[in-house]
Amino acid sequence: MCFSAEADLAIGVVVTAIGIDAVHHNDRRHLTPLATLPVVFGLHQLTEVFVWLGLDGRLPADVATTATSIYLTVALVFLPVFIPVATSLAGQPARWEIVAFTGTGLVVAATMGLALLDGPATSAIEAHHIHYVVHVWQRDPLIALYAIATCGPLLRSTDQRLVWPGAVNVVAGLALVWIDQTAFVSLWCLWAAVVSAAIALYVRASRTLEERGATSRRLMTD
Repeated sequence: MCFSAEADLAIGVVVTAIGIDAVHHNDRRHLTPLATLPVVFGLHQLTEVFVWLGLDGRLPADVATTATSIYLTVALVFLPVFIPVATSLAGQPARWEIVAFTGTGLVVAATMGLALLDGPATSAIEAHHIHYVVHVWQRDPLIALYAIATCGPLLRSTDQRLVWPGAVNVVAGLALVWIDQTAFVSLWCLWAAVVSAAIALYVRASRTLEERGATSRRLMTD
């Protein structure tokens, strides 16, 4: 597999467009955070374009430094909290599970946020991917907690259509760690961006089912 600024640009544009479509077709408040998730992932992927361009000399090095900080802040601080909130509102697992998953995400976000503030966080092009380095204590347990916070609510969802993306994410995350730990942050976010397209389809399908149900009720009433 070969990844590049151009690949990130193409994926980012497509996923962002899919996300905008999902937001446009969503009219249920509890699904709004989930509907915006593909937009977040798409813009996140577009941020990595500037990391590539700064690292390979097509833009000033300061651009790569700034883009790296933004990319890692979103990936390691924002998403561990936003994803469990968005997926829990949509999937509606038990209340104690929502608290547990969100709390786990907060622990990860706080730990990684402090690590980013202490710095330095760096990025480098390595074997056709970007290798991000964040100096943090007990990295492997944090990766496990990250997976629990971001995939757990989907696995515990009351809607089976959300369970399978969670299961696929767990398998993909384990595979990425096994394949190349140095590529995990970059490839995991790329994978999540692709999977978010399935979430966008879920949002659209949910509206279609709701509209069909409303139509059926009207016909029965008439």
